[in-house]
Amino acid sequence: MGGPRRQRCLSFKSTRTIAGIVDLSMDACSKSHVFGFGYSFVEIQECSIGMELRLSVLATPVFGAYIEVVLVGQVREMRRPKRPILGLRFV
Repeated sequence: MGGPRRQRCLSFKSTRTIAGIVDLSMDACSKSHVFGFGYSFVEIQECSIGMELRLSVLATPVFGAYIEVVLVGQVREMRRPKRPILGLRFV
């Protein structure tokens, strides 16, 4: 794609205690791609459980200063997560 483009990578690790009894660790990284004003997407990997997802953002000017924004989320199927995940069967 030609024209204005921006790319940014972020990563973080965190451990939280849930209900004072369970430590939950997260190890995530993301890469965002922005193409002009109308299209961008973010690829996210949560490494501690093996989850991958993509969030697309589609922006369209509709009237004056108003913009219509459509968000599209995709999650890769997790056949063998690295640890048990509550509610995974519902995703």
